[in-house]
Amino acid sequence: MPFSFKKKNKRREIPKDIILRALEEVSKGVKIKTTAIKYDTPRSKIHKGGGVKDISSKFISSQIFTKDEEEKISEYFVTSSKLNHGLSKLKARELVYEYATAIEKKNQITGQRRNLHPKTG
Repeated sequence: MPFSFKKKNKRREIPKDIILRALEEVSKGVKIKTTAIKYDTPRSKIHKGGGVKDISSKFISSQIFTKDEEEKISEYFVTSSKLNHGLSKLKARELVYEYATAIEKKNQITGQRRNLHPKTG
């Protein structure tokens, strides 16, 4: 499984449209502090350009396979180890690389030199 960041504290998320409205007012000449008080947002959010991020970017960029494909791979590793055909690290990475190329995944696999899936973690 790829790494996914877990936040340590719970900060309230400010809607994108409110931040954009606040940024518009600041660009018109209103002070940052008064705008922050009016929209009940932190001044740093407005000062740093709002930190407006596209919601669609909330995905894990390092993830190559879908959950189903990962389950198939892990299932294969478990059954092969039960049949006493366990694979070494290198062989497992080669197998995953071959699987990715076989299903024609548009991937970020950088192990093109030795046909290996890159180390994860």
